[in-house]
Amino acid sequence: MRAIQPWAIVGLFAILLALLPVTAAAQDITDVSVEWVDASEFPVNIVYYSTNDSAGQPAGAMWVPDQVSIYEGGVEHRPWSFEDDDHAPAHISVIIDSSGSMEGSLEEVLEAARMLIDQFDDQDRAEIVDFDSAVVTRRSFTDDPGAMRSALEEIEVGGGTALYDAVATAFDHLASREGMKAVLVLSDGEDENSTAYTYDALKERLAGEGVRVFTIALGEGVDTATMSEIAELSGGTFYRAAEVADVEDIYTEVITYLHSLHRMWYSTSQGMFDGSRRQIEVGHHPSGSAAVASYKAPRGEFWSHALDIRRNNHDPVEISPDGRYAAFIQHRAVVTEDGERLTYHDWEELYGAELTSNFLCGYLHRDYGALFRYEPGRGRIAEADIGAMLDGAAGEFHAEWAWHPKAISPGERYVVMAADPGDEFDYDYYFMLFDRTEGRVLWERGLYIGEFDEPGPAAAADTGRAAVVQEDNLYIVEPSGEVSLSLTWPDTGKRWQRLAMSGDGAYVMGRNRTGDSVWAYRADGTLLWEKRSQAYEHGAYVSISPNGRYFAYADRLGPHILSADGSVIFELTGTATEAAERIDAPRSVDVANDGSFVYALGSRMYYRQLAD
Repeated sequence: MRAIQPWAIVGLFAILLALLPVTAAAQDITDVSVEWVDASEFPVNIVYYSTNDSAGQPAGAMWVPDQVSIYEGGVEHRPWSFEDDDHAPAHISVIIDSSGSMEGSLEEVLEAARMLIDQFDDQDRAEIVDFDSAVVTRRSFTDDPGAMRSALEEIEVGGGTALYDAVATAFDHLASREGMKAVLVLSDGEDENSTAYTYDALKERLAGEGVRVFTIALGEGVDTATMSEIAELSGGTFYRAAEVADVEDIYTEVITYLHSLHRMWYSTSQGMFDGSRRQIEVGHHPSGSAAVASYKAPRGEFWSHALDIRRNNHDPVEISPDGRYAAFIQHRAVVTEDGERLTYHDWEELYGAELTSNFLCGYLHRDYGALFRYEPGRGRIAEADIGAMLDGAAGEFHAEWAWHPKAISPGERYVVMAADPGDEFDYDYYFMLFDRTEGRVLWERGLYIGEFDEPGPAAAADTGRAAVVQEDNLYIVEPSGEVSLSLTWPDTGKRWQRLAMSGDGAYVMGRNRTGDSVWAYRADGTLLWEKRSQAYEHGAYVSISPNGRYFAYADRLGPHILSADGSVIFELTGTATEAAERIDAPRSVDVANDGSFVYALGSRMYYRQLAD
């Protein structure tokens, strides 16, 4: 038997590939259409789009972000992919009118619904709801076609028409679902029996929750004006079924349309909750095709900002002493008090930071810390050149060591830096205090002898007083270099793994990042107060406003703002607290002199102001 040559195998494989049908994703895209922009997660927007090839057939998803650009207001934004399969996954609420007027047509409508179920695929989840005078959920969201068909068998004719309650119920059920959200509602009458919702109350929900409603008016007695408006306000489509035989074709048209849609997301730099109409343009580079669409930003008293669609992503957040700027520190993303993002960089780790009017100074393990200067007017941020800053600096210090910033004072005059001197010195880490105004190192010293992985957090006051944590012990150092206070955890039982200091150096605040309490001290060692507080691992940030008026900490229940005597000024309550507990991720908080503050839950930063 003669052996098959390798080149023959390659050739045979090529022939087999050529005989395979071309998949939609492999077809050439010649036209792109943006169907709608879901702003329910604003300022993260989800863009739903469809594509066609030269024959006018669906052409699959675009390569995001490599071949796609998104512009909003003339500013380019980076799109991100969801990495879906053939189409965007969908949650579909199928609502059927079972009122008494449906007696002659219900069975044919149910048969059309069975045909619809046959067209669902593994990307679809659906619920079955029917309504007459009341709303009944026959089957909750499932991907089991058999369960959906069984639910249809339970529907019986009788009663009046509670259309508004039925649509609102679907919105309630879809609220916690991820992916494309759609409602297919069929009715042959006019709402006369809704008790939970008026039409005006329903309309308030239609445009802002990212749910598209496809309404089907059956027969002549239906309120076509209302059903048409429901579809229009939600971004859906209104259909008129002259007779029951038309329903099956309408269902097919809707599911075919939904299966043609793909999605991507981006974070808008214009995060103002101002209710304005925004225009975006999506471009496909290979084909040169572009599509324009618009969305309406939500309106709110304050704002929140997000860089990622994922709820469990976390960024510590900071606010400047005057409350004018806030930042996601690990993205170097600086946001104005109005919610406009000025800078945005790729993620890079920082454990914690201080944000001033011009600088972001943070600490981490790898380099001990870094200092970034940002220019709000020019919308840019760059790491400061510490070598140039220390070149020619006065004072006694080891200029040959690699110094890394760990903290900056609110007024930006003083910077605490750390260095690893090598094995020939007594201390694993040395610290210094640098006076930027005078270009002078005020002191250099070690604080703790022992073997440990990394230097802890630090803080600097506008008086030149510094606080440094080493092996969970707190040291307060005066401008002269004298250690005026040491609080060691074996003596106090308190491990200092998070740290904050007031601008005058009078107060310090700390906690163990995984512990169950938070505390505040005077700089003379007097304990002001201690609170019970249960934290997530690596979360539980603490803050003191530079003027010493407000103290803040974050834990499993969200942010807490207190006065210097420990009295609570602000905490989340009710459903907001429950939502915070459900987000299984670290969180942070920071407060400014004027009482404005920011806090993080999951991937989102919230901006608030304390009431006068």
